[in-house]
Amino acid sequence: MHIQLLYFDGCPSHTAALERLHRVLAELGLDLPVQVIAVETDAAAQQWQFLGSPTIRINGHDIDALPAATPYALACRAYRHPDGRITPLPSIDLIRTALQHALELSHLRAAEGSPDGPIDGSLVSGDTISGN
Repeated sequence: MHIQLLYFDGCPSHTAALERLHRVLAELGLDLPVQVIAVETDAAAQQWQFLGSPTIRINGHDIDALPAATPYALACRAYRHPDGRITPLPSIDLIRTALQHALELSHLRAAEGSPDGPIDGSLVSGDTISGN
């Protein structure tokens, strides 16, 4: 499973988002690395298709997909609670649901013999990749 947290340093919520992500991984008994990516320029925002900070992707999929017309930019991101309130962080439930869904897909692919099936821990937590 390939997990990324993309962030813009101008938005302070990425640290708490990473803590939530690690907490849910631990709750689910998953010892998987998280690739942490600092998006530092407008060009990098375009390259990474960055929808705002923090963004969590699992196997390349945003855990809270936004409309296709959403612009890529160095910006803070807003998430919605089920009751409509806005928050700068993805909820624990949103993260958990996304991880569980990815696990289910991983198990299905493994059963089908797909190379993307088994959980793969090939990235190192704390990696920072900057776009130029």
